[in-house]
Amino acid sequence: MENINYEFLRKIHEGIDEKCHIAITKNWDPSNDFVIFPDKSYFYDQVFNEDEFYAHVDGILSREEDDAYFSINSFRGRKKIEDDVWHLNAFALDFDYYKIKEYENYTAEQMYEVLKDKLPLPPTAVVDSGRGLYIIYTIKHCSRKMTGTYKSIYKTFCALFEEYGMDARAMNVTQIIRIPGTYNSKVQEEVRVLELHDTQYKIEEFYHLFPYTQEEVKVHKEKRAVKNRKRQKQIQLHFMENEEVFNHKQKKHALAIFDDFERLISLRNKAKIRDGYRETLIFLVRRYCRWYGASPEEEMKYARKYNDMFLVPLDEKELVHNTKPAGKKRRPGIKWIIEKMSKQGGGGITPEEQKHLRILRSKKLKDASYQKRKRKMQLLNITPKQKEILERRTRVIELKRDGRRNKYIADKLGLDKSMVTRDLQYIRTHAWQFKKELKEIMDELLSNLNTTIFTRYIRYDEQKRFTEWLESSEIMLN
Repeated sequence: MENINYEFLRKIHEGIDEKCHIAITKNWDPSNDFVIFPDKSYFYDQVFNEDEFYAHVDGILSREEDDAYFSINSFRGRKKIEDDVWHLNAFALDFDYYKIKEYENYTAEQMYEVLKDKLPLPPTAVVDSGRGLYIIYTIKHCSRKMTGTYKSIYKTFCALFEEYGMDARAMNVTQIIRIPGTYNSKVQEEVRVLELHDTQYKIEEFYHLFPYTQEEVKVHKEKRAVKNRKRQKQIQLHFMENEEVFNHKQKKHALAIFDDFERLISLRNKAKIRDGYRETLIFLVRRYCRWYGASPEEEMKYARKYNDMFLVPLDEKELVHNTKPAGKKRRPGIKWIIEKMSKQGGGGITPEEQKHLRILRSKKLKDASYQKRKRKMQLLNITPKQKEILERRTRVIELKRDGRRNKYIADKLGLDKSMVTRDLQYIRTHAWQFKKELKEIMDELLSNLNTTIFTRYIRYDEQKRFTEWLESSEIMLN
């Protein structure tokens, strides 16, 4: 490894401890024991501790690889995700100045001369990325708790240097930049460290970039706190004045959830699922009782009621102590309940079980059910596909009643003969659906369309569309 490249990487990761990991993103060489991706356009992350990181960088530089990146911030585990960021190491301002017409032919050195006097502080490092420019500010002892401030400072940098092509994606806490000494495959240029200085900043030294001073922010927070306290008092007063109404609504919702619990127990009893979810279910029953303000006696009454429904009920000691809720009297969310139950044995609340429930259904399942209802015709309560099948089978039975053979019917309607056979089999097994002739059905429906009671809640466009379909069907049959 060349000296300046090594010093640059050490400088960025100077404050990390043994818990920290650094990510390398690249197309891994097939000679390595990692996952191989033959497609050169695909990049894959690997996260290493400090010693492993430098060992891999040595190999990458010795092979003069293309398009290899490293994370400027470090992680507490072996996943490159924002939730696992452990230490904020640096700001890396990424300038894609070649996208700006005025600077598209500039070299990295020339672009740095343009930016040099506009930078708020002297940078720790300046790097030619082969096609763009990195300006690096290292940060001293910056915890992940400062992530919000870190992003805000990046956002301010983006606003300051937007006209010079600063990449807004630099605000990503998991940001990666090219490893110096590797090559940019788009232009076949080496990534070079142009300048490296012995500077390291505290994050507070960037606060002057914000449009407001610390004193102004403090005053604003105090005003907002006073406003929030006033609002909370108003809500509390309103709740006290209408406590009976609120408790009634809460209890109504809780009882609907309890009905779903009863259905779930019934389904699992049929499936011979004896345990694995009992404690969780009783815990949720008691939690809901506390949420709507039930007395301790009422809470235990419901707990014992649902406990007795299990194939193998909990004993009294388990019922009292193992299912006791703790903490705030917050209402458990539907998604939270489904996830909580799914972590237990007995298979969790599966999508098949959710179809039998009213409230405890995932958003995806609810959306699918809503779309299915929305697709149905209001008058017939069937989907367009079901309407098409009904129309076809009605035509088949009309022709069959005229004594036509299956082949004639198939040719007449442009169907396959086997489909006609299947339709007739269905008609025989569901004769009650085809007692009236099609013309009688049409006459009845058309007459009903003219009555006020039948059409009061039906949209005009739905009436018109349905009438046109009936008339076209009658013409086609005639």
